Amino acid sequence: MDQWFELSRPDPSLSPSDYLNFVIEGVEIMRVILNDLHIEFCIMESLIDYIFEYQKKYKARFTDFPSPAFLLRKSTDGTMVIFQLLDKMGREWSRRRYVMPV
Repeated sequence: MDQWFELSRPDPSLSPSDYLNFVIEGVEIMRVILNDLHIEFCIMESLIDYIFEYQKKYKARFTDFPSPAFLLRKSTDGTMVIFQLLDKMGREWSRRRYVMPV
């Protein structure tokens, strides 16, 4: 998702090949999220907005941030981080903020 790459702004000191690897890894992770985990595109876009609204918190918590790889990690209770964040987003944001209008 280009939205992630626009917002993430990885380290400018990355070499072109490292940046390419960052993009390739990110695209593969987004494919897993959208296709294998069956997260809807509009919900994922909202989750990206949610994550980047609190970017400093996630940057401090996950050493590999801004790579989206942290989303597929399991937390201490065995739940994937992405599902914890979706749950948290659902509690903190109004539904109208992250559901596409009909």
